[in-house]
Amino acid sequence: FPSHDRNTSGVNNTAFGWSALYKVTIGTNNHAFGVNALYENIQGVNNNAFGHSALRANTTNLNNAFGFYALN
Repeated sequence: FPSHDRNTSGVNNTAFGWSALYKVTIGTNNHAFGVNALYENIQGVNNNAFGHSALRANTTNLNNAFGFYALN
């Protein structure tokens, strides 16, 4: 799956890694580095995830997670 493939109107998003920010559509200012990082984030804003599946199930705003499955 390409990173942030479904983005429709979100801006300032950065994704590095397989399926990173995959479900984002309108979320803005999100940064995901790692496989499945911020995967479920659809409209959350100002989130940072660094690590495999970090913040994978996140749907809210203003979160930071660093590490393998951090805050998953």
